[in-house]
Amino acid sequence: AVLLECKDWFVSPFLRAMQTAAYALAPLYKRDAHLRIRVEPKAREIVSSPLSKDCESKKGNWGFRITARAVGKIVETMEEEEEDLQSRARIASVQERQDELRDVSSALCAMDLAEVSQQWWDDLSNFKKEHLAREDARVRRLAAMLLKHEADVIGVVGHSLLFQRLIKLFWPNDVTLQEELRTAMRNGAPPEVTRDPQHDKIMNCGALVLTWRYWVIDDNVTI
Repeated sequence: AVLLECKDWFVSPFLRAMQTAAYALAPLYKRDAHLRIRVEPKAREIVSSPLSKDCESKKGNWGFRITARAVGKIVETMEEEEEDLQSRARIASVQERQDELRDVSSALCAMDLAEVSQQWWDDLSNFKKEHLAREDARVRRLAAMLLKHEADVIGVVGHSLLFQRLIKLFWPNDVTLQEELRTAMRNGAPPEVTRDPQHDKIMNCGALVLTWRYWVIDDNVTI
């Protein structure tokens, strides 16, 4: 229910996040065309080493090209699915495919690209261990930006390592509150069969709802 209340979304500019956002937000955007969706580079995946090649985008992939590439990849996937369905003797109707492509394309084209009008990723050839602190600073800036936002409910479509780092950086010191968080994040699953949520990663296309308690952030704090 809380997702239906969310009118402001921030999406990582990486292709996999754009595709996820397109499919997840398409029904919400179709229901409310005033939905605000911004492609936000601070929400991109965490770079942990020079080998994090999935954290380096394609050359020239900024501005409208981000949208065009996402639409193109979705069309490729739909064509592959169509071939698979034909091999199983089930063919989706032309109207079904048109409706699907229309809805996800509409969501993608509604995204605000102002923050990704130029190169928004780091060159991994220059990556050094000391840059990990810079990644933490980016996560903190993302959190500050979200908390300073005027909306009470905000959505972020990002990546597992990003959310894992966000949780670790802002994990409370109070032991009682820590256990409350662990219980809530396990969502009823017994602790003996689950990993500690403080160190676990969110599954692909998983959803996590967090309520933040925080001191009011001064307007002078930069994001």
